[in-house]
Amino acid sequence: MEKNRYRYLFFDLDNTLFDFNEAERQAFEKVCMVYGIRFCPELFAFYHAVNDALWKSLERGEVTQKDLQTRRFEEVCRQVKKTDVCCEEMNRDYRNFLAECSVMVPGALNVVRTLSETCTICLVTNGVSKTQRKRLQGSPLMEVVSEVFISEEVGFHKPQKEFFDYVLEKTGAGRQEALVIGDSVTSDILGGKNAGIDTCLYDPLGKGYPEEIRPDFTIRKLDELFVIVSDGAGSPVPG
Repeated sequence: MEKNRYRYLFFDLDNTLFDFNEAERQAFEKVCMVYGIRFCPELFAFYHAVNDALWKSLERGEVTQKDLQTRRFEEVCRQVKKTDVCCEEMNRDYRNFLAECSVMVPGALNVVRTLSETCTICLVTNGVSKTQRKRLQGSPLMEVVSEVFISEEVGFHKPQKEFFDYVLEKTGAGRQEALVIGDSVTSDILGGKNAGIDTCLYDPLGKGYPEEIRPDFTIRKLDELFVIVSDGAGSPVPG
């Protein structure tokens, strides 16, 4: 069925427009140096797995964002048997390092700039407000972004329906003229579906998605959005 043109694009930030994996690695390496912990790829992989699991727990409402931030470093310190560290301070320093890094996904800025000529661009992120605001400050991305919605400020987080209801209310967008674009099935895609908004999964590695959380579109490259946004044809998911 032919779709109407999308006029409002709700972009996830990390690992959709910003290369969060690289920013995370740099920040973790720096915080290890500060606290006398030997950085190695295996330890970073451990941190990444713990952090990812905690964010999934947050999405399910099982932990608070404050608990998440402290617990991830408690797990790291337990792993390396480091007992003389204040994990709250470690998390604070990590977030400060993370806020200094805003490397964009290659080509993302040009895609968003072009789309902004015909669409309203908004950012929707579950990140920590202070960190995300600092990362965005001075970024050329902000030249084309109309509004930024951060879960800590909204009071709800993706995939909660209330988060996207808030975004729709503040932007004045109709559900049928908006599109959620992001890399997370459980956050972006499920959130859009919960709110009755069409979704596009950015899946550069081709990881796929569970059948019960099926996006309306899936793309491997961000410039595939041009066709989807212009006429809704694009590359719908198979089946």
